[in-house]
Amino acid sequence: MIFFSGFGILVAPVAVIGFLIPVILEGWVKKHFGYSPPNWVVMTAATLLPFFGVLTLDTLLRKFGPTKRAVDRKTGAEVEIAQMHTFMFLPIKWCAFVWLGLAICLAVATKFSG
Repeated sequence: MIFFSGFGILVAPVAVIGFLIPVILEGWVKKHFGYSPPNWVVMTAATLLPFFGVLTLDTLLRKFGPTKRAVDRKTGAEVEIAQMHTFMFLPIKWCAFVWLGLAICLAVATKFSG
């Protein structure tokens, strides 16, 4: 497809869930313990959790994802090549670093906001 290929569509749910987990946990901690974690802790977790989640997704898809079979022209041996997975025209690994850059910008904005 144009927007994603392979299992690249999984980038969006992994990033969104990874972003929402610290936000939801912040409310849970405040409700049960009466303590509100500092914004920088929540935003750091909301930055790093999706980043590592998307990198893990990339690693898992490379290791266990679908493969294509090809024949090596020189040796004639059949080899398996990992299928390429993209999201918004970017390989999944690049999506992780794009997310990290955007999330750092968001974290900095919340750090310096009133």
